[in-house]
Amino acid sequence: MEKQGEHPVIYLTFKDEKHSEWENCKKSFSNLFSRLYLEDVPIQEGYTKGYYNKIIEFMRNLLSGGL
Repeated sequence: MEKQGEHPVIYLTFKDEKHSEWENCKKSFSNLFSRLYLEDVPIQEGYTKGYYNKIIEFMRNLLSGGL
């Protein structure tokens, strides 16, 4: 518990990843991780520069609207 709250946490779920072939699944995972990496940069900047809650709220709304 001593580490709790020290670092940002990114929630990732695979519940909607339903593919009948491995190649499609792998491609989808790759896209998901690529998007996650691109999204992590502004989240990390927000964390280190003091606007973490605002960027998290923005990303949450952006991602939930796009899914």
